[in-house]
Amino acid sequence: MATNSHLPSAAPHRTCRPALLLLTALTAVLVTAVFDVDASAQARSMRAANAAVSTCAGASAARTLASAPSAPPQTRFVGAAAPLAGSYDWPVKPFNRQHPVRAFFDDPRIGRYEHVFHFGIDIAAPDGAAVYAVAPGRVWLAGESVAVVSDGRVFGYWHIRAAVTRGQYVARHQLLGHVMTGWGHVHFAESHSHRYVNPLRPGGLEPYRDLTPPTVVAAGTDRGKPGPLHGRVTLVADAFDTTTPRIAGPWHDEPVTPALVRSRVLKEGVPVIDWHTAADFRTELMPPSAFRRIYSPATRQNHKGEPGLFCFNLMRAFDTTSLEDGSYRLQVEVSDTRGNRSVAFIAFSVANESHR
Repeated sequence: MATNSHLPSAAPHRTCRPALLLLTALTAVLVTAVFDVDASAQARSMRAANAAVSTCAGASAARTLASAPSAPPQTRFVGAAAPLAGSYDWPVKPFNRQHPVRAFFDDPRIGRYEHVFHFGIDIAAPDGAAVYAVAPGRVWLAGESVAVVSDGRVFGYWHIRAAVTRGQYVARHQLLGHVMTGWGHVHFAESHSHRYVNPLRPGGLEPYRDLTPPTVVAAGTDRGKPGPLHGRVTLVADAFDTTTPRIAGPWHDEPVTPALVRSRVLKEGVPVIDWHTAADFRTELMPPSAFRRIYSPATRQNHKGEPGLFCFNLMRAFDTTSLEDGSYRLQVEVSDTRGNRSVAFIAFSVANESHR
């Protein structure tokens, strides 16, 4: 298996960029965007870079969002410092220190013929770095990967040159192998009963702290003409998260996916369409069949030195006739596995009567 869900790292970029109409363009008003004012310089620079090139929902509204004044600090929920029951430490030394993760669980992986979700996390480590077992168990080998079956769970370590043999029993923290030349990371995965789970969930990999909320860059629709909404439209958001600690080298500051993306529609502050979850990556791997439901066609995965673009389908084929004609706000909320949260409000209007 390969870290990109069996896809080569040089998978070609998609060039499909459908025209997207920003809801902000309908009213020329960005109501507010909530970000943590204590966000790192990394997050600020990534927001500026994404705003300049975003094609998820239109560059003009992305620039509006990027130039919006800072909002009050967001409430943050940080994971417990002490390891939780059933948790495990890192597969590279030092074991009890958080290491850079350059790709998250359920990040998009896009090949010429296949669109799938990243089934683990990529822990940055130099070529040749030693990789160790996070739990004791029996070894299985397959190509460039080592799997350790441990008390009902299977831990996978990809892109390593094995220093163990098939069927061998290994202890916790025993050497498994070394990162192979050219990879610069170990792809680490955990599965229960043949289902991959998010190693960064509370109760998984520890210690792990995340103090920076994800970012909503822009939101819009799949319509190509400006004006009030009518008929059926697909609501789309450009959103991303940042990594802690910061990544060095050619993968420097490339985005990762939020763990939860959801939205609702408000009229005069009252919800008229309740929360709709577009993506929930907090616990389990999404099946390939869900890819086009969750990610819009404009989505691009990260490549070395080329940041990706994460475009989420907030509501597909949304029937605007379910709303009375008038003014509304779309509330988009993104959060990570530790509950850090950002919220954006985007104004829009509906006018179905004039299009009958």
